[in-house]
Amino acid sequence: MSASGLATPTPPDDAPDALVGAVLDGRYAIDSLLGEGGLGRVYRARHLKLDRPVAIKVLLEEHRDMSQLRQRFEREAKTLSTLSHPNIVTIIDFGVETRDGAEIPYLVMELVEGQDLETVLEERSRLAPVRAFEVAKQLFKSLAYAHAQGVVHRDLKPGNMLLRPLPDGSEHVEVLDFGLAKFFEENSGPAPGAKLTRVGTIVGTPAYMAPEQVEGARTDARTDVYAATLVLFEMLTGRMAFEAEQTTTLLRHHLVTPPPTLRASMPGTYANDELEAFIAKGLAKRAEDRFANGAEMLAALEAIDPKAAFRASAAPPPPRSNAGSTAFIPRLSLAEVVARVPVPVKDAIDRAGPKMTRAVARLGGLPRRTLIGGAALVVLLFGGLLWMLSGLFEPDVSPPSLPLPEVQATVPVLEDKPDARDPFADEPIPPELAPLHAQLLRGRTLGRRDVGTLRMFGRDNPGDPRPILLHAHAYTARGWLSMALPLYLEAYGMDPSVRGDPLMLDGIVRMARSRKLAVEGANAILAIYGEEAEEAIEAAIEGANRPDDRQRLRDLLERL
Repeated sequence: MSASGLATPTPPDDAPDALVGAVLDGRYAIDSLLGEGGLGRVYRARHLKLDRPVAIKVLLEEHRDMSQLRQRFEREAKTLSTLSHPNIVTIIDFGVETRDGAEIPYLVMELVEGQDLETVLEERSRLAPVRAFEVAKQLFKSLAYAHAQGVVHRDLKPGNMLLRPLPDGSEHVEVLDFGLAKFFEENSGPAPGAKLTRVGTIVGTPAYMAPEQVEGARTDARTDVYAATLVLFEMLTGRMAFEAEQTTTLLRHHLVTPPPTLRASMPGTYANDELEAFIAKGLAKRAEDRFANGAEMLAALEAIDPKAAFRASAAPPPPRSNAGSTAFIPRLSLAEVVARVPVPVKDAIDRAGPKMTRAVARLGGLPRRTLIGGAALVVLLFGGLLWMLSGLFEPDVSPPSLPLPEVQATVPVLEDKPDARDPFADEPIPPELAPLHAQLLRGRTLGRRDVGTLRMFGRDNPGDPRPILLHAHAYTARGWLSMALPLYLEAYGMDPSVRGDPLMLDGIVRMARSRKLAVEGANAILAIYGEEAEEAIEAAIEGANRPDDRQRLRDLLERL
């Protein structure tokens, strides 16, 4: 059977398709439809002059109306056709067929006989370590070559890896669709937020997307490193590292959930430290903490003996909850939180942790009279972290009893706070940030280049809280309130006067109004604003549509 490396099953023989039986550019006769994926359909065809079987990928109809399609497609196809490696499916030819007034871009590839890795995993659940290592090494070799040529895949997944049996009993791996995600990414018109909901298209498949893809930030070879590590993890354990029924929850896992260990995912089996370290490095939330490229991955994996990587464990590890099921993180007392903040924050979440740690460190330098308030913000910072972890698995239950628990009402606030000011109105806005701030004020979201601008400005100006505030506003504009909370708290830790930013107040009031973030939002209002938030809360009560939302805000108003 010819494997197409697609995410969907091969359709029935009688499925209607206008291209079956057609001849493209007078050279390729299309025999049958092999399957369909997020980018296009793949057909079995014949080169008429050479009488040679080939595979042809035709872009789906919804992608054919993109602006400057022919010019960009031909440029990208020429680049991809230069890739010549045993572990990369070779592009033989490409073209743009005009039929019934419509342009149909297509790629002609070698026809690989075998199965895609996704099908193999569905049949076998997981692979033996020696086999998994061998498949991974061939995958990493393809990445090492492509990365050296400046080509990034951007949509690595088991469905894009073809396994072909060899006469000696071994397997040969070939990878499909190098660089095609970039073509769609640059040509698509919808906003970045819309792209994330399209499984298998444009910027990647959610189950295998790196954090920077989720954020719409710049991608590079390290994006492939993350996805390739997920593939290796799945081959070894028989399960995906992150699982969830909802796409949005899955994307949040990539952003904030610590990657599972092999030991926790394989009860009764003990993975050695070298392999665990390899998985942890490949799945680091920050791209700079991962392997730099496929070559580094290959060298690191070749240093690990697959036969010695696992051994039976005397006692199975505690079961790990499925990413889509219910799990709870216990609330800690104030003393426990203060004692444990530095290490859990650094180790639990690579991305959010350093931001929270920096905020706590800055509070450590405040005058002694503000010590109690500093402890309060520690509670808020770590509380935000706890929510991001526990909120991912929170079941859909009724809102908590109102009013909010009294224990939350005793959280102290900072003493002798400076006067509130709007950092975007009371001083000139740097030219790099001004258009982004104006865009957010108009109710628009920020794109990947905008986020990159914020990060660069923040690196060059580490004492300025404004890029952090804008990043938080960007998350709030998308409705990702849990992502915005630690950024707001970090900005406040840098300079408490920034609470005068009206977008920050609006965002935290939204948190206090929401069901899942009500306690954390209310605590932030009490500790940061107090009576300063009274007018904003009253306005939010008037604008709230849900009775539960209004009641939560009324209870908070009474506590100011």
